[in-house]
Amino acid sequence: MIRSRTTWLWFSMLLVLVGVAIPDSAFSQIYAKGGVIFDRAKDTRFQGGSGIDGDPLSSEGDFGTMTGLELGLGYAILPALRLEAAIQYRPEFSFKGHADFSGLDLTDRRDVSAEVSVWSGMLATYLDVPIPGFALLRYTPVNPFIGVGGGLSRIDMGESRMNSPVTSTIVPGGHHLSLSWMLTAGLAVSLTRWTVDVAWRYTDHGSIETGSGAGRVVCRIAGGESCEADQLPPPFQLGETRGDLKSHGFTLTLRYSF
Repeated sequence: MIRSRTTWLWFSMLLVLVGVAIPDSAFSQIYAKGGVIFDRAKDTRFQGGSGIDGDPLSSEGDFGTMTGLELGLGYAILPALRLEAAIQYRPEFSFKGHADFSGLDLTDRRDVSAEVSVWSGMLATYLDVPIPGFALLRYTPVNPFIGVGGGLSRIDMGESRMNSPVTSTIVPGGHHLSLSWMLTAGLAVSLTRWTVDVAWRYTDHGSIETGSGAGRVVCRIAGGESCEADQLPPPFQLGETRGDLKSHGFTLTLRYSF
């Protein structure tokens, strides 16, 4: 406990010293931002792993609408060039699709669903496009910009549930850390120290994985029918399945320049 307090004390003193060492002129080039994300994910196909009989698993579907929050700090190294570090959090959203794999004696495809959340950290470069190329905006506070960035994403996927009329097959969840990148273009509206950014963004979050381990089949009631517990198969080993998580949509953020 004492060691932890000492570490935090030295860290706090270091922040104070760094803050004192930064010239006042530099703060005018620093900004903080916060905003909301509205994304639509592309269709995804999970492949790999093994079913009850060892044959490959496969499921296909989409994640629907993804909403999230973004916080960041930036620095204007040139009048039209900005560097920015930001984190984004997209809380629980749902994957919904169909599972199609052998070994379960299916007469049709099974509905599959799972809950997903994503943390991302990005370093990005933004270029404020010169206004002379946009004659209609030249005398307004509106300024176009483009940007590109890269970083890491942690994708957490909960248990996947594949439903049949009588039973549900439950696949373990998992989490995965992978490289991610984004492209963006938008308009900035300057209001003294405050700036409103409205932008379109494409993001490749990287790979998304289900977990490996003991899968199980549980009883569910549908259409007035039920199954007996002693008729259910014992837990069985499942391998990982992997897909890609990509999305595009709009961001609305507010910047404050110090």
